[in-house]
Amino acid sequence: MKKYNRTHTIALADDAPLSLLSMEHIINSMPGVQHIFSANDGDTLITYLQSVEAQPDICILDIGMKEMNGFATLSLIKHHWPDIRNIIVTAYTREVYVQKMMRLGADAFLSKSSEREEIIRAIDKVITCGKYYSGSFTKQNQNALLKKYTHDNNLRPNEEILLTLIGKNYTYEQIGEKMFLSKRTVEGLRDSLFLKTKVNTRQELVEIAIKFGYVLLLDPVNPLKEHTPKL
Repeated sequence: MKKYNRTHTIALADDAPLSLLSMEHIINSMPGVQHIFSANDGDTLITYLQSVEAQPDICILDIGMKEMNGFATLSLIKHHWPDIRNIIVTAYTREVYVQKMMRLGADAFLSKSSEREEIIRAIDKVITCGKYYSGSFTKQNQNALLKKYTHDNNLRPNEEILLTLIGKNYTYEQIGEKMFLSKRTVEGLRDSLFLKTKVNTRQELVEIAIKFGYVLLLDPVNPLKEHTPKL
C-alpha cells in the first residue's frame, strides 16, 4: 500500500447494514484512509454533506438504495461538490446502469462480489490516479458503452437530476428542496424535459427514466428490452 501525503476521508451510502460494516472494516484497515460517515440512503448522505464544512475526499455509493438511489445521489454530489470522487459498489451491473453511472461521473465501478483486495486497489487508484477500471468495466468497454447509449446526451445535468427524481416519484416541492431550486424553476426544467423528450405527461417521463436507467427495476427484467415503453 502506498503512503499518501495526507489522510484521505471516505463516506459511505448503502442500505444493506452488512455491506456498510464490511466496507467500514476494509477502509479502517487501510493506512492513510479514514472512514468518517455512513448512511443507509442517499438522502442522509446528502444531508450530511450539506452540514459539514470539509467534505470527504471519496464517497462510496450503492445504486439500489430505497429513499434516494445511487443515480440521484451521485448526480447531486457531482453537481454541488464536484471535487468529491465517487466509487460505485453495487449488485446492479447491467449495461444501462454501468453506463448511467459513468455518464453521471463515477470514478470507479465495482460489483459487490468483488474481493477485498480489489476494493482496496480501487480506493488506492482513485486516490492516486483519479480513476479505476477493472474486469468487464475496463476503460475500453466503458468507452464502447458511452457510444452505445447516446439517447440522452442532449440533457443538461440539472435535467438528468430532475428525471431521476421524477422517476422516484418525488413531488416537485420535494425535488426543489433536494436540488436547492424553487418549485417554479423545477417546473421550468420539467417543461424543458417535455420538449426534449417529446412527451407531455409526468408518467411518460417516469417511463423514460425507467427505460434509460435513471431509476432501477427491482425485478430481473432488462429495461432496454422487455420493458421498453412506447415514446
